[in-house]
Parts: sequence; C-alpha cells; structure tokens
Amino acid sequence: MKMLLTVGPDNDTGFRKHLEELSYLMKSSQFIKVKEKGAKQTIHKIQKLKPNLTIIGGRNWIIRNNNILDKIPGKVGVLYCSPLGQAEISNGELKNLSIYLEWLDKKKIDYLFVGSEALANSLKRKDIVYLPALSFSDLKVRPRAKIPHKNIVAILNDKAVHKNILNTLAGVSLSRNIEEFWINGAREEYFDLMKRFRIKNLKSRGYIPRKDFYNELKKVKLLLQLSFSEGFSYSTFEAMNVGVPVLTSRTIPWNTIPLLKVNNCEDHEEIAKKIDKILSLNQKEYAHLSRNCIKVAKKAIEKNNSVCQKNLKKLFQL
Repeated sequence: MKMLLTVGPDNDTGFRKHLEELSYLMKSSQFIKVKEKGAKQTIHKIQKLKPNLTIIGGRNWIIRNNNILDKIPGKVGVLYCSPLGQAEISNGELKNLSIYLEWLDKKKIDYLFVGSEALANSLKRKDIVYLPALSFSDLKVRPRAKIPHKNIVAILNDKAVHKNILNTLAGVSLSRNIEEFWINGAREEYFDLMKRFRIKNLKSRGYIPRKDFYNELKKVKLLLQLSFSEGFSYSTFEAMNVGVPVLTSRTIPWNTIPLLKVNNCEDHEEIAKKIDKILSLNQKEYAHLSRNCIKVAKKAIEKNNSVCQKNLKKLFQL
C-alpha cells in the first residue's frame, strides 16, 4: 500500500492544519509534527517510515534544513499556501515562493503544492499541484445547540498583517449593538488604539487552547474576518461550520451569504452597519442565518476535500 507522509509545525495555525488534514486522505498516511530547529530527528522518522510521497510545509523549517531533501525516500513536495496578494503583503512569503520554484527547476523537489488555484493556473506546470485547504475532522464537530443571548463580537485570528485588524477595530468602535468585544491577544499599540476608539466592554482573551476553542467560539454572536487577503480561512470555516456567523471581506469568495459580506474592508461605517444589522436580527432570523452558515461551510470544505483526493490520486497512479 502506497504511503503519504506530511510534515509540518507543531502549532495551532491553519498552515499546520492544512498539512495534518492531508494525512487523513489515505489509510496509509501519517503527519509528523516538527518541534526541532534542526532536522536530525525528523529525517530519521521520515526514512524509517519510507513514504512514497512526502509533503513538507513550506516555511522557515524547510528553508533552514533544505539539505535533507535528497535524503528523503520516494517523491518529495513542498506545500505553499499563500495566494499572491498575501505573499506580497507579507514579503517573506514571496521570497519563499521564488526559492521553491528554483528548487523545482533544479529537480531538488518533485512537486510544489499550492493552496491557491489562481496561482496554480497562472504558473501552468504539471509539477505544480493545487491542494486547497481541506478538513475531515471538523465535519464531525457538532453545531452549537443554543443561540447566545449576549451580543458578543470577536476577532479570533493570528493578527497577521493581511488580517486588516485596525480597520476592523475602527468599525467595531462605531457599532451601537455590541455588548461585549473579544480579542485573543494583540500588540500593545492595538490595545492603545482600542482605548482611544473607546471600545466598550473589551475582553482580551489571550491564547485559547485548542481543547477549549470550540466551547468558547460557540458563545460568540458574530466573528469578524475582514482580511485584505486570504487563502481559504480556516477560522471562518470553523466558526460557520458550528453555526457562528462570520462577517468577511470579499477575499473569502466561498462565503456566499450577502448579509455576511463587506464590500470595502477599509470602510469603517460599512463595517459598523453590517455588524449592527446582524446583531439586530430576531431569534428566528438569526437561527436561519446560523443554519445557512453551516450549509455554506460544509459545501465549501467538501468541495476542497474532493479536489485534494482527486489530485493526489492522480499522482499516486503515475
């Protein structure tokens, strides 16, 4: 039986999740969490397992330890998740893309796997394979049973530069219907602005452990994800999959619910009006919106799961 091995960081990012969920695609597959800065332990584990295909997360660890690539048995690929817009904003990601393409040209790796279909289509190469964000584990998570009474609005993401946090906070400050606002940690300057914006009933939640995440998320009335750029946005999917509405920018096209879309993610007034409109829904209207969120989220992830299965199946038949 052919084996798929995925290798990625030991953290709670969507990047790690993308790699781990790929390991659920096949019966004979495994995910290795990397904790070390070096590569001795990890390469030993890989060689012991003798995979047919190894997919390694394309960030700092593999950049530092690229000398292990020719020691890995079977085919080797790197997963690069960022769309071009996000790569340009973060700067470092664009440099990484250039490095991985050079590795591909020199046959140092067999495949470059990308999370952006547009990027895959633009590069037009058979050794560049589209593997969108996928999830099997979340499809087993139960939707929340009760609608929260309190109008709690939250930002629960990693505060990366493309997340558009400051414009989102300015919109929050203009909202009239928010009763409590949660944020899971941010830089000191962000908190200074929140005080100056006079955001009321602010709760800094800090790091929320994975085991507690869904229980806390289900208390939220509305999540905000108004990014300048996104690949898929696991945080949006995770929330909508359990019935928590997420107000998003137009960079998350799979969110097809008009009420949950902001046209201009830099328009503070539009953000505030959308927040207040959602929080003004009666119980019946909100329950309908929650059910619609679940339907849209499951449809999006099931489509991605299917694409990943199809594209990896082709590689294993080569």
